[in-house]
Amino acid sequence: MHLTLFYLNLIYDFMKYCVWIFIFATTISSCNNPSAQPKDISTIVIEKYNIAYQEALDSIASAKKYIHDGDLICRTGFDFVSQSLQNFSVTDKTYSHSGLAFIENGQIMVYHSIAGMDENPDETFRKEPLDSFVNPARKKCFGIFRYKLSPQEVIDLGLAFKDLERRKVKFDKMFNLKDDDKQYCSEAIAKALKKCTNNRIIIPTTIRDNFHVRAELVHEIDKAREARCDRRGVVECRGRDAG
Repeated sequence: MHLTLFYLNLIYDFMKYCVWIFIFATTISSCNNPSAQPKDISTIVIEKYNIAYQEALDSIASAKKYIHDGDLICRTGFDFVSQSLQNFSVTDKTYSHSGLAFIENGQIMVYHSIAGMDENPDETFRKEPLDSFVNPARKKCFGIFRYKLSPQEVIDLGLAFKDLERRKVKFDKMFNLKDDDKQYCSEAIAKALKKCTNNRIIIPTTIRDNFHVRAELVHEIDKAREARCDRRGVVECRGRDAG
């Protein structure tokens, strides 16, 4: 089964169209009543944002009833890193990140490996609620996929992923499939599926001439992090000097 849900881009689209909304509202208002004041643009944008955001939340709520233990949850964000990772795939560039869902105490949790920045500074394997994993304020779309697994395979898959989270395995920024010390998102999924199904499910890998692309991406991530740390350091130093 495959269910894909697309959100509206709640930031980009509104910034893109708010000027046109303002021009349209001003023009119509002026034509109908020259002395009337146009509706405040911030009010229009907030109203549209709230409607779109609620529609996205409704989509998430609707999707929850389809999700079972072991389902693959894929997503795409708005940021530069997400868009760059989409281009790694040679077949389907819809998604940039993935994790596995497991229901714990009635709540859908997604286990996944993700790099740092604000979302996961320590870069360790983590779990988080589905609502956070596909938060429409930061994510553009998500999809649900399901492998044909036996009940025991689902249990073994859950144990494997929970062990990665327990051991706090680091994200593999060099995308190296040859060792298990660090693992990126789809690497962890592919290796766990292969092991838990006794090689019955093997996800094919594509070797691309993208070492320079990977290296450039890693460099950009590290550079952004260093710049952010530098800015924080300056602020902290200024604070101490001022105090």
